Amino acid sequence: MYPTIMLIILFLISCQQLIVKRANSFLDYEKLLSEKDYSYKEYSQKLEMKYHKLFSNKKVDFSKCNNKLLKDFFTINSIMSFYPIKDEYLLNVEKIFKEIEKRNLEREKLFEKTYIEQLFGLYIKFGYFSKTKKLQKNIQIL
Repeated sequence: MYPTIMLIILFLISCQQLIVKRANSFLDYEKLLSEKDYSYKEYSQKLEMKYHKLFSNKKVDFSKCNNKLLKDFFTINSIMSFYPIKDEYLLNVEKIFKEIEKRNLEREKLFEKTYIEQLFGLYIKFGYFSKTKKLQKNIQIL
């Protein structure tokens, strides 16, 4: 019984480490891309190819992520929302934000803005003004 439990724990830890490596790989790649002179379209396409290579067909349970990994996924999906401007990435940002709210982290800074401000900016970029109003009413900081 004990060896089986240990094997399950080790398996879960290795899965988490694999997701961490993928997240770090994407963030490193994005940093490298930003140092080069790509057009907006090329930049978006390269990011999307990398994202799909790392995360396609991989269901991530954000509730099981530690705070740092959750922050990284928020960043990754914010980047993906901002450049290709596709709802699928914004939906991920919203799911991650709900988990961030559960942990009472929504007012923490991510770069120079809080998570709330980041989400608010994405809603404006997408033209989801009803969602910006709802976010303002629910959070009451903007």
